[in-house]
Amino acid sequence: MCGILGHIFYDPQHVTDLRFEKALNTLTHRGPDGYRTYSDENIRLGHRRLSIIDLTENAAQPFVSKDEKVVMVFNGEIYNYKEISDGLELRTTSDTEVLLEGYIQYGTDFFKRIRGIYAFTIYDKRKDPLYIVARDPAGVKPFYYINNEEGFVFSSELKAILPLLNIRPEVNDEVLKNYIHLGYCLEPDTAYAGIYALKPGYCYTFSKEARELKKTEILTYDYSDQNISESEAAMQTERLLMQASKRNMVADVKVNIALSGGIDSSLVYAYANQQENSNVTGITIKFDEKEYDESLVAEAYAKHLAAPHMIESTEVSNKFELLNSLLLHFDQPYADSSFIPFYFLCNAATKHSKVLIGGDSGDEIHNGYAGHKMIPLLESIRGSVLKYPSIFLLGFLGSMAKGEKKRFIRKIKGLLKSDNLDNLIFYWESWFPPDERMYPFNPFNYDLKELKRPGSGINKFDLIEKRYLEGRMISDYLRKSDMMSMKNSLEFRVPMLDEDLTKFSLRIPYKFKSDRKQSKKILRYLHKKVYPEEFSALKKKGFTIPLDTWLGQENLNKMKDFLLRKEVFYSRYIKQDYVKYLFEAIGNPSVSEFISRPSAYQRLLVIYSLELWYQNYSQQNTH
Repeated sequence: MCGILGHIFYDPQHVTDLRFEKALNTLTHRGPDGYRTYSDENIRLGHRRLSIIDLTENAAQPFVSKDEKVVMVFNGEIYNYKEISDGLELRTTSDTEVLLEGYIQYGTDFFKRIRGIYAFTIYDKRKDPLYIVARDPAGVKPFYYINNEEGFVFSSELKAILPLLNIRPEVNDEVLKNYIHLGYCLEPDTAYAGIYALKPGYCYTFSKEARELKKTEILTYDYSDQNISESEAAMQTERLLMQASKRNMVADVKVNIALSGGIDSSLVYAYANQQENSNVTGITIKFDEKEYDESLVAEAYAKHLAAPHMIESTEVSNKFELLNSLLLHFDQPYADSSFIPFYFLCNAATKHSKVLIGGDSGDEIHNGYAGHKMIPLLESIRGSVLKYPSIFLLGFLGSMAKGEKKRFIRKIKGLLKSDNLDNLIFYWESWFPPDERMYPFNPFNYDLKELKRPGSGINKFDLIEKRYLEGRMISDYLRKSDMMSMKNSLEFRVPMLDEDLTKFSLRIPYKFKSDRKQSKKILRYLHKKVYPEEFSALKKKGFTIPLDTWLGQENLNKMKDFLLRKEVFYSRYIKQDYVKYLFEAIGNPSVSEFISRPSAYQRLLVIYSLELWYQNYSQQNTH
């Protein structure tokens, strides 16, 4: 795991060595164990190393082939590198060399055999030359790039790309409009016009002359149902999850597990501790607020398995400074407040190892969210003769309801009025619902019609799973886990996104995974085979913190002063009068018809992150 940076030259007037090294040093947190560069007349490559497999200097990158004609920079891990190394002549015991030599011997078809998390670039001087870039199928590891007249510039983080550009990119207005509603920038676009995230599951080839990227599939996911029984689906899921847990243990350093009170992490914890000679410790974060704290449940899991476990606290004094530092680290607006406790988890985990395994993404592949239950129901009503009678009834009930019930009824009514399923999903996921009736006055300074999604002809259940996996998971949850773990120089692994497990899980019939009564049916069944039944029935808390109580009044006042300045960037999208309303709503129960106190804080975080990012962006020089 590490940070990679590269500049493929189209113009001979390329950046200086000093400028490149300064850009590479912005990734020091991703690889504090060492750095190295490579350059010739076509390319400059840089690598910041976090040593996990083959800790010797022989495995350092950029990695050069024996004949010095092929060079690679690689971020990630190939878990099955030993199994696929047969027939390769190797000088090291690293997965890096297996990946490079496998390509040299078998070409890009070799990439179909790898299982892991990765983003890499290969420079092949044998072929005039040829450049190859690739990213793992789930998008666990980031890969950002810009391809223009200045060349092809890429990196693990946006902060390393910007200093290498002679012209600062424009703000991506369309992405930021969507950000307002989602709280994250939706890939493959970024907040910067012309800079993109590489599409997961593909490798791309191009040359200096033919600068257009040609796409070849490594592995992509099919959502169509397979012909399988529910019992067989459970049996195969158990086998594949055990295999994934074992794969994720591969390392030449100690590996630990992030253990919460949830189904997914405790399953991975159990399966990992079943491995031969396993010494995996569960690490749990303790919160002061009991409704968010899962340390007692995690401790009970550990005691049941008689497995190693430790609990860490989350004390911090400079909360506002930490908030600003973490938000700016994302390089673009980001407002999922779960990044705060995740940062604490990673910070604590680094005291014990360089590698942390999590149970993340079980919800995406096994229908763990409320939306997996509610969206199919709402879509069935929306597309039937019940639509207008339901809207009429909700209107009647809403006229008598108050507070939270009135807000909920108004939301359901708006969802039923969606034009298509894409819009319904977008509305359901929005922090700022794209419906003026959800506000005391229209807060938007742009036309909401610009946000509408085109209708989709694919099966509604497939579309719901696809949106969660390829939308929110990649752009929100995986970016959070990568950015916060690597800020702490920690590798975070996600066995639930093992290629074979994910490929199988997405084709399990929807009804086997969730129905209107229960989510994650198969994973809960497996959980009961390992733990007492009452553990599997626990209500999902989610890994988050109460932002309103965590920040406190003093920090809220700082945020207020910053957002109510005379000239603000966010007013391009949100009216400042509405921001004033949000601050008033925090301490005023009379406005509960339109927003709750936690929701007011969340919307303020969306706007605050946007404004903080833009102020930092506007002050930056590209070189």
